[in-house]
Amino acid sequence: IVLQQEGPEAALEEIDAILGDVEEDDALATFRALRAGILFDRGERDTAIAEMEALLDDELSTEMSGRMRVTLARMLMAVGNQVGARALVDEVLAADSTQADALKMKASWLIDEDETREAISLLRAALDNDPDDVQALTLTARAHARNGDRDLAREFFALAVEASNSAPEESLLYADVLVAEERFLAAEEVLIGALRLAPGD
Repeated sequence: IVLQQEGPEAALEEIDAILGDVEEDDALATFRALRAGILFDRGERDTAIAEMEALLDDELSTEMSGRMRVTLARMLMAVGNQVGARALVDEVLAADSTQADALKMKASWLIDEDETREAISLLRAALDNDPDDVQALTLTARAHARNGDRDLAREFFALAVEASNSAPEESLLYADVLVAEERFLAAEEVLIGALRLAPGD
């Protein structure tokens, strides 16, 4: 809330104040990662990455360690260090093969490399944990589309729209598929549903 209403400087001051009172390791890690994320977003990328790397030296639960590694992997991807990001994701999955964010990151890379069968397998595991995971549904749709299975791709794009409550991004992806199939009225219905929720989009 502070970040949204008062900006990054105020948010960092608030987090620094909280860090002085937090003792529980996982809670401390959460606030330190939040602080690193704010620094990263305002352009202090090297500092943010260094903070995340230092954070991983602490004793954390397997779940928290996985979350922190995925966060760092996203930062590394943003600065072009794909090798480092992939290594972190592999570490996470070696420790916990059901970690959803790591599964989705790896699946996205596999889709780009046309390894769609393995990607779908990973995404199935993510969806077993949360059948309404919008990102996993969208990635599964992408994998099927890349694999040439238009019917399954359309089905998963539709599921992503439903799970996202007709969010604009997912609605546009699904509408594009329908337009490509010349199902213009159906595409219009999808877009109108999104506009009801986001009329300014």
